[in-house]
Amino acid sequence: MEISAAVVSSFDHPPRYESYDLPAPGTEDEVVLDVLAVGLHPRVRTGASGRHYTSTGKLPMVPGVDGVGRLPDGRLVYFVADDELTGLSTLLLDEAERRRMRRGREARQLDLGYPQSPLNGPGDLSGYRAPDAPLTGAGEQSVRLFQLLAGPQWTLIGYEVSGALEPRAGVRIHTTGVRGDIVDRAGHLRDAYDLSPGDWVLIRPDGYVALVTADRTTVESYLDQAGLHRPQS
Repeated sequence: MEISAAVVSSFDHPPRYESYDLPAPGTEDEVVLDVLAVGLHPRVRTGASGRHYTSTGKLPMVPGVDGVGRLPDGRLVYFVADDELTGLSTLLLDEAERRRMRRGREARQLDLGYPQSPLNGPGDLSGYRAPDAPLTGAGEQSVRLFQLLAGPQWTLIGYEVSGALEPRAGVRIHTTGVRGDIVDRAGHLRDAYDLSPGDWVLIRPDGYVALVTADRTTVESYLDQAGLHRPQS
């Protein structure tokens, strides 16, 4: 299948927009999708120049790590690329299909993250990009988690928690449950973050998970250390 792409034919030259022969799906778990948006971050640029430590030197190649695409049935999905193949890894797509977006060790290795960052709090997802999830607003309108994350603020989500935390400048707080402002009716949020009732998820302004914990004291302490203080009375 011939497509148009930014193709790297030589590490001495930048990618060129040209035709590329895309391999056909090799198994029933693989699929060809329409790419709608991709990230252009340092991982992609070092890969395109052959300087990334995972580079095999194999050319030609289409640089890229992750993006958003549309499946043949019209669904939007997040995908990640395989460093060794020109096709797309199906692991996260397969997990999403089963509604089991709990990111285990194997799945997280395909994602971009900073697990050793000093900004990380507790939780297996801490330091990794926050996954999206379809939700329902208090007014029964459909909303995606990424819509709630838009803006320069930190976002704190309480999953079926008993009572909200005190408001803080620079932090937008959402909760699910009886008195919450969002509803996780199909369990997508729960599965994406592997949550249990009482858990809190804090997401940084850059879209990375800061912590996942059921300990309110830990949440309060992290917010204090990040300079996100309670309003002065």
